[in-house]
This record gives sequence, structure tokens and C-alpha cells, in this order.
Amino acid sequence: MSLDLDSILDALAERVAAKLPRPAEPSMRLAFLTRTNFAKRVDLSPRTIDTLIGRGLPCIGKGRLLRVDVTAADAWLRAHLAEDPPADDDPVAALARRNATRGGR
Repeated sequence: MSLDLDSILDALAERVAAKLPRPAEPSMRLAFLTRTNFAKRVDLSPRTIDTLIGRGLPCIGKGRLLRVDVTAADAWLRAHLAEDPPADDDPVAALARRNATRGGR
């Protein structure tokens, strides 16, 4: 009885794969980004993200270890932007407009 190398390797790969832990569903994964990376993701400045964190944007940690919970922050932004359209005197909206006219600086 002769087995070729490919069939042996395939059988071994299947056994190894069966023992590896399955990755969580994409909807179940928690993703955390630094405030700078989250700012890039939503096209705002890091300072605006700091202001939003002060207003309740979901995050964990503090200082250099602060991370924004992407899933919760996306929901928070949708909820807050939907219920309160930016007023002319809204400092976050004014800051975002000012940053947009300066090319994101």
C-alpha cells in the first residue's frame, strides 16, 4: 500500500485545522483603535475625537493606553449625529469645519 506525500500532507493539515480554535464571528469581535487611528477612520481630527470622548464617545483606558471601541463608537456617533444636527454654535461642528478648511490640520 503506497501513499503519496500530498495525501499524507492533506490528512495532516485537516487534523491540525480541526484542533485549532475557530475564530469568532466578525460581528462578535471587539475592535479597539487609538484615538488617532479612529480619527482617520471617521475623517476627523484627533482633537475632535478628544472632544467627543469628553462628551461620552465609548472608549477604554486613559492617556497613551486610551482605545476607542469601534463598534460602540460608530453606534454612538450615529445616534448623536441623528438626534442633534450640528448647530452653528456647536464647538465640535465648528472645529470639524475649521479642520476641513485647513486640510485636516
